Amino acid sequence: MFLKLHVLSCLDLMIDDFSRQYAEHGDAEQGILQWSLIQATLNQASNRLEGSFLISFTAIVAGFATLTADLFSSAEMLDRGLACSGEESWLLQPLLMIISKGLLLTYVLLRAARISHKCGRTKHFINSLLPPPSEDSSYLDTGRSYLVRYIDDSAAGFCIQGGRITAFAVMKLFYGMCALTFAIITQAYSS
Repeated sequence: MFLKLHVLSCLDLMIDDFSRQYAEHGDAEQGILQWSLIQATLNQASNRLEGSFLISFTAIVAGFATLTADLFSSAEMLDRGLACSGEESWLLQPLLMIISKGLLLTYVLLRAARISHKCGRTKHFINSLLPPPSEDSSYLDTGRSYLVRYIDDSAAGFCIQGGRITAFAVMKLFYGMCALTFAIITQAYSS
């Protein structure tokens, strides 16, 4: 997970550096070349890390499934009093371990969603930059307009399996994890 965080931090800094460099020179042609490199780097990083994200997610789902199956089978096979001696402590340690891994994955996915969001906001930042006024220039800059359109059409961001990671999708995943945790705890303490 920490390797993923470092890669995502590097990608985040690349987008910030692109914005800073464009704000300094305002060269649209150089901006298009730099954005192409950033987009290619984002695609390569996404492709390299997507397997790791899928394995982490699958491991967390499998942990929840195993814990749920263990909870239901122990209630059916053994008497509740013999299975856990009146306490649910056997459930707490594996559940906390799975929840901690799930929260860490959620944090890393939110960092990936932040990169996607920042890519979308970059065009707004560039569009807000105005060239210094001169006598024979206007505020309409075709190079800047083309760069903004190029960034918009590129739809750059962090993708897993072709789907762009957004904060909304990560929050839905987090709410699902919370609901599943609540269901497991409720089932454990209700019987």
